[in-house]
Amino acid sequence: MKLTKPILKQIIKESLEDEYKEKLLMLFKYNSHQQAIELSKQVDMEDFLVGANLSGVDLKGANLTGANLTGANLTGAILAGANLEGANLRGANLFGAKLYNADLEGADLEGADLTMIGYGKDTVWPEGFTP
Repeated sequence: MKLTKPILKQIIKESLEDEYKEKLLMLFKYNSHQQAIELSKQVDMEDFLVGANLSGVDLKGANLTGANLTGANLTGAILAGANLEGANLRGANLFGAKLYNADLEGADLEGADLTMIGYGKDTVWPEGFTP
C-alpha cells in the first residue's frame, strides 16, 4: 500500500482524535467533569464518553445533562446528586452504581445493567420507568 498524502492526513487525524479522547477522559475522571465536557464541544468530540471505562469514578453532583454514555462502564460509579437528565445510557453497565438523589428524567436506559444499584426516594427516573 502506497502512503499517499490523503492517507497520511487521515492517519494523523485519527491519531490526534485518539489522543484528544484519552486526554478528555483523563480530565473527566479526575473531577474536572465540566471542563472536559466544555473542551469536548470545542474540539467537536462530544462522544468521548461513549464506551468509556468510568468504573468506580466519583461523579457525585456532576452535570451530565444529555451526555452520551452509550455502552460506558459505570460499575460502582458514584452518581449521587448527578444530573443525567436526557443522558443516553443505552447498554451502559451501572452494576453497583450509587444513584442516590440523581436525576435521570428523560434518560435512555434501554439495555443498561442496573443490577445492585443504590438509589433512594429522591432519585428521579424516566417517566414510566421502575427500577
